[in-house]
Amino acid sequence: MNRLQIVLLLVVLCAASSIVLGQNFQPMPSPTPAMDDFFKPADFDDIVKNMPGQAFNLDVVMAPEKIEEGKLDEAIATLTKAIAETPDVWALAHRAMAYYLKNDLARALSDANVALSMKPNCSRALNVKALVERSRGQNDLAKTDFENAVRVSTEEIKRQPDTKDVYYQRGETYRFMGENAKAAADYRKTLELTPGYSYAQAGLDLVTGPAAKPLTNPAAKPTPLPTPSSASATDKMAAFKKSSDEFTR
Repeated sequence: MNRLQIVLLLVVLCAASSIVLGQNFQPMPSPTPAMDDFFKPADFDDIVKNMPGQAFNLDVVMAPEKIEEGKLDEAIATLTKAIAETPDVWALAHRAMAYYLKNDLARALSDANVALSMKPNCSRALNVKALVERSRGQNDLAKTDFENAVRVSTEEIKRQPDTKDVYYQRGETYRFMGENAKAAADYRKTLELTPGYSYAQAGLDLVTGPAAKPLTNPAAKPTPLPTPSSASATDKMAAFKKSSDEFTR
C-alpha cells in the first residue's frame, strides 16, 4: 500500500468515526450543587440581572442567607462594602430589609428610596418602604406601595409565567400585607415550579400555621424569618463554589 492509499484510508476511517460518534454522542449534564433550596444556581437569575455593575461576588450573593439567619450585621457589612464599590438596586434593597429588621427605619427607608430612584419597579424596595410606612402609622402610603409591589410582580409573572422567583417575591408581599391565602397560593406555585425550595416552604408554613399574621415592626413583635432546612451555609457555599465557573459562563 503506497503513501497516498494510506492517507485516503485514514481519511475514510476518520469520517466514519465522526459519523458514529455524532450519532451516539450524549452531552454530559452540567454539574449542579447538591442542595435543594434558594441557593441553586438557577435561583441566582435575579441576582445576576440586577447586579450589572458588580463583579460576581459569592459573599454578596450569600447576604440574603445571612439576613434569613438573622445575621443582620454581617449582611449589612457585606452589602455596604459592595455598595461602596458599585451601588446597585439589588444590594440596596437587601440592605434596606436588613436595616428594617434591625428596626433602623431611617436607614431602611433611605436605602429603599435610593433603590427606587434607580429602579422604580423594584418590588423588594417597595416592600421595605411599605413596611417602614406601616411601622410609622402611615397606613395609606403603605397600602399604595404594597399594591404597587404586587402589580410589579404580577406584570412580571405575565411576561415569565414559569419564573419561580417572581411568585415567591409576590408571595412575600402578600405575607407582609397579611393576605395569607394569596401568599400561600404563590408559595405553593413556587414549590410546584421548584419542589424543595425551602424558603417558599418556610413562608408557606408561616402563613398557614396557627400563628399566621403579617410581618410587623420587629421592635414591637418579632416575626420569625424563614430559614433553609436542607444544608448549612458552609455546605452551600462549598457546593456553590464548586459550580460557580459553570454558572458564570
